[in-house]
Amino acid sequence: MTSYLNAYRNFIDITTKDGQALLSNATDKFESPLIGDNKISLRPGGKDFQRLKDELTRLSQRYGFQYQLQNVPTVRTVIPAIPAVIANPALGISAAPEVPEAITYTNEINMLEVYSDKLLEISQKNSSMTWGDESFTVQTPRVIRELTQANGELTATTKKLTATGKEAIQKRIHSKIFAFQVMAMLSDDARKVIERQYEEYTWYDRTGPDEEMDGQIILALILKRLRPHYKVDMYSEIGAIKKMTVSQYDNDINLFCDSMKSVKLQIDSKDPNAYTDEAFVRDIFVQLKNEMLPHDFKSEFTSLERRWQMDKEIVTSQSLMDDASTYYTNMVASGDWKSEVSKHSQIIALTTQITELKKEFNEVKAAKNIIPTPSGSTPTGPGYNKFEQWRLEKVDNKEEFNMVVKDGKTYYWCDKHKFPSSNVQGMYVFHKPTEHDVWQERKSALNGRRGGKKGEKEKAKTPASTPPVLKPSSTSSAVKLSLAKSLQEALTTTTGLTDDQFNKIWDTCCSASGN
Repeated sequence: MTSYLNAYRNFIDITTKDGQALLSNATDKFESPLIGDNKISLRPGGKDFQRLKDELTRLSQRYGFQYQLQNVPTVRTVIPAIPAVIANPALGISAAPEVPEAITYTNEINMLEVYSDKLLEISQKNSSMTWGDESFTVQTPRVIRELTQANGELTATTKKLTATGKEAIQKRIHSKIFAFQVMAMLSDDARKVIERQYEEYTWYDRTGPDEEMDGQIILALILKRLRPHYKVDMYSEIGAIKKMTVSQYDNDINLFCDSMKSVKLQIDSKDPNAYTDEAFVRDIFVQLKNEMLPHDFKSEFTSLERRWQMDKEIVTSQSLMDDASTYYTNMVASGDWKSEVSKHSQIIALTTQITELKKEFNEVKAAKNIIPTPSGSTPTGPGYNKFEQWRLEKVDNKEEFNMVVKDGKTYYWCDKHKFPSSNVQGMYVFHKPTEHDVWQERKSALNGRRGGKKGEKEKAKTPASTPPVLKPSSTSSAVKLSLAKSLQEALTTTTGLTDDQFNKIWDTCCSASGN
């Protein structure tokens, strides 16, 4: 059939100027749509395969070789010829003409969708149908078959191409374009890797120096490097589909179902029995009951799930996604979907603010419980060095003044010290008991100098009055009141809560935080 929309789908006569231009534009002058780091580097587990798949699908449609990607036969069946039957009236046998031998090619696959260890072999067999003896075998050596009159490819007198001959040439031109374009999308290093397997994909002219590359074989060599065994990839996709959630699609049920369906088709193309429709239905139900979705929507599909589990309702993955899509579309159109989700969002926002509020309450509570340190005692509260309990435990080690060494420092037991909160007389300090009086005098003198400087600084200040210091309890009450007012204004304005609703939430929060 002649195409009036795409010249590459018609026979390209390379003996003409137009035919040569078409072939040159698709091969020698072809510019890869992938450039720089986006070129295919043959790294498994990355994005190389998806880029290759997307670009090859688009290019094959534009340049007419998509059938060599998407309609690749895997089985050749020969139906033997049936000889003619000679009539024999005496025996009641009627005459029947001879039925010639027939060959069929079936079980077609898409090379970009099906995973098989035999993909290279399949491509080599198909390559023999394009360039070789049409035996559907792995040919070696790979010699290009000449078109002949006996095969009906050339006319008897002029030796011009017949319709069959033109079809054979067109297949070869498409394979040539296929090969050039897929090689152009490889990085320099990846192309060198494939070129080392030159003998695998090159066909030779028996009588001349011509060589031609086969696109299907080159693609099979690339896919062998990029794709894992189909079961590894399949179970990875099953794991991925079970992790898909409606929230990833902004609670759009249509987008969610479309994505789930797409991944399920990929899994089924590898093994239709690996991820049953019943398992798929269960996973869809889980997401249709997601807490982020409106109450009416969840209730509808919770009820449907129960009926399905009790065999009172027949549910398939397709019927379930159709029902969910219809229900979602109607709720969006009526405005119910947006309002329900909005209400849930307000609750989440409120919960977040309450969490922050509890944190502030705990900080106020901690400040309220700090007891002022009496003058002259050893400070132990926040902001001071933590007192080490071992300094109150005397070690009877026969050393002078029960000396101990900790972290490279030497300590002596002095009975003239007493820690404020301890009943033990004495503690470990840096000076010996015999040096205590000298240490005390030095400390008193130092405190005297500090006191004088402090007095001078206070005289230099002339405040009108000293603001009263709130007690811990009054301070926490003031902070608590301020927080209550701020949060109440925010919530009543943004979420529409009444004063009574806010007070209930506030009281719950206060109780939970111990204030």
